Amino acid sequence: MFLDPIKGIWALYARFDAGTVLPRHYHSGVVHFYTTAGSWNYVEHPEDPQTAGSYLFEPAGSIHTFESKEGAEGFLIVEGANVNLNEDGSLMFIMDAGWIEQALVAVSKETGQKLPPYIRPAGTDFAKVAPD
Repeated sequence: MFLDPIKGIWALYARFDAGTVLPRHYHSGVVHFYTTAGSWNYVEHPEDPQTAGSYLFEPAGSIHTFESKEGAEGFLIVEGANVNLNEDGSLMFIMDAGWIEQALVAVSKETGQKLPPYIRPAGTDFAKVAPD
């Protein structure tokens, strides 16, 4: 929905299939997550499930593993990056607004699909990203 690779802010509406488990990750900035459907929790905190209508604030520096057994949807506003970790704690990859934008463009070009619409603030000079 919104990608600002200069300020490192991204807003997404995300859908997670049943059985989704994301890599354990560290947040360099804060996260706001409003769940609109389904449920999810952190593997480290199964006693605190997030369900439709739940709002969760994640402070910078938090480390956790997202899982959704039944599937979930929601709005996320993220500042900074997710530093994704391998099982041994080593670096897997870093996901931020710029990484997401590059991934969207690459998938769009590779598959011939239209680039999904999103807001990019004026003044964040980025070469033409949508395929012709």
